[in-house]
Amino acid sequence: MIDFDSARDSMVEHQLAARGIERARVLDAMRYVPRHAFVPEGQRHWAYSDAPLPIGEHQTSSQPYRNPTLARSDIERALGDSERRFAHDFRQ
Repeated sequence: MIDFDSARDSMVEHQLAARGIERARVLDAMRYVPRHAFVPEGQRHWAYSDAPLPIGEHQTSSQPYRNPTLARSDIERALGDSERRFAHDFRQ
């Protein structure tokens, strides 16, 4: 039987924090979400590996490191768009 709590803690430490993800809320969220619960039972032993996983319906979940990285990119892009709109409005 796999100790999913230990696997999740290890994922956070070795795959996220070790790669520079520092925000405590992000690390806590990744530590909290039971990734194995979203993976088909036969694949659960891979749930905390550094790889994308099948989640059914011909879809995959990104590898753990990609989730906070993609979210950060979306936030930065949205902030950049807001700043450009503000600058444009300010000049007019």
